[in-house]
Amino acid sequence: MENKKLRGKDIDIRLSTVLKEMIAEGFELAPISLATVIKRLGLRSRSTLLRDGRSEIIKNAKLTQLNNAGLNDKGKMKRAGLYEQLQDCKQKLIKSEEENKLLLSKIAAIMYNLNVRGLDVEELMAPLLS
Repeated sequence: MENKKLRGKDIDIRLSTVLKEMIAEGFELAPISLATVIKRLGLRSRSTLLRDGRSEIIKNAKLTQLNNAGLNDKGKMKRAGLYEQLQDCKQKLIKSEEENKLLLSKIAAIMYNLNVRGLDVEELMAPLLS
């Protein structure tokens, strides 16, 4: 950031870009609060952001970020968000079980081919088991 102090419209423009960045980064990486916005803008005073409706802009951006994350206005999970999270976990479990079955079938095929060629499977697998 430049050494030039932000004033008036410059603060409004910079504030909107910072809030858009924070919404894009998400609640986990960049939760929106008055303190974090002050740090990102490089300001020293809270009063600058409490004037001219800027606090409302920050509050609305925070609510938008929380809604995007599936949280209510207090930062708690919504019931619908929990349901979606549960469905996502179930899908991931089904996918990992399918991948597990595929890997086990590949291992079984490898072990069969080793036995057909007369190689000792236990001896070849020993480094992997220790």
